[in-house]
Amino acid sequence: MALLSATQRVEATLRAGRLFNEFEGKFSVYGAFKAFLDMAGLLLPKSEIQNQKSQQNAVPIYFPVLNKQTLTILTQRSCTITGNNPTSAKPTITSIVRGFEVSVYPKVSDNNLISMEQQYSWSLLNGLRSVLPALDTYSVSILETNKSAINAAVGLEGLTTAATGYTLAKAQRDRLYYYIPTIMARNDLGGTIINIASTESRELMLEYEAMGTYNAENMRAVLEGNLPSATGMRHYTSNRITNAAGTQETHYLVQNGAIGVFVWNDSDAVNRRTSDNLKSYLQTDPVMGIRWDVQETDVCEDLSATYGVGFERTYGTKYQFAANFGFMTAYSSDTSKPIHKLELLTA
Repeated sequence: MALLSATQRVEATLRAGRLFNEFEGKFSVYGAFKAFLDMAGLLLPKSEIQNQKSQQNAVPIYFPVLNKQTLTILTQRSCTITGNNPTSAKPTITSIVRGFEVSVYPKVSDNNLISMEQQYSWSLLNGLRSVLPALDTYSVSILETNKSAINAAVGLEGLTTAATGYTLAKAQRDRLYYYIPTIMARNDLGGTIINIASTESRELMLEYEAMGTYNAENMRAVLEGNLPSATGMRHYTSNRITNAAGTQETHYLVQNGAIGVFVWNDSDAVNRRTSDNLKSYLQTDPVMGIRWDVQETDVCEDLSATYGVGFERTYGTKYQFAANFGFMTAYSSDTSKPIHKLELLTA
């Protein structure tokens, strides 16, 4: 006769260490999107755009610019002056909306090993894990769409020039970071070079870094552009940059400050407005530092199908995170751009 059967243990619970669940919440590297975020302040007045757009939701912002011209070269003086008048344009900034939604139910945590705070923070992190790859992918599409269709010929061994960009033969792979400053200089682009590349590019970067650290030949200085003839390189990698067939690495070479993304919010959230059981406010995420506008609403729902008897009336809170993302590249009146594509071939 099992005298203690009513109190027999049916399961054991152990609180795992932090690293046990870390893999489930891992983030990727969003290099393309990060490059746009980092460069924004150099391209346009970042805070001014964000403040203006957050107060005037539907009002477009235009930027008056003058177009470049090629004037006739004189070979002799003349009494007649034809003259030239400049032309202008008013490009505007357009945006996309991206966001995510999460729900939290305190009653679910009342008799659960997972607290309400854990519910919320885990849902927030998963929302960011979902939306950031989409923003990174969009960043790559902007680079591809706005790459230069005019690429100056560069007389370096193994380097081929086409309207779509440059390709480098595998035999000259080790020369790649020597070639990059020359490519940009040939296109009249100077200063710090922003290299946004596919993740496979890390292999060669590590080789340059290792030679600079552990050998007499300082290759790290070449990689970072810390030489008199190169004024700096900053490197970003992304899993969203895919290599075409026959290509080992893909690089988008950008003049410093030629790209940017501007984030703004709905004016209801900026002003913390409420309506019935709705309220809106701003919240900065802990991963990328993006300021999201949040709409929060209280709900009463039947969750008995999931949690059983006692959950027919369950109170909860739902959150909608959203923001506008305005991607910009430096203005050009023709197909020449400050973004050049370089592909390292597998053969």
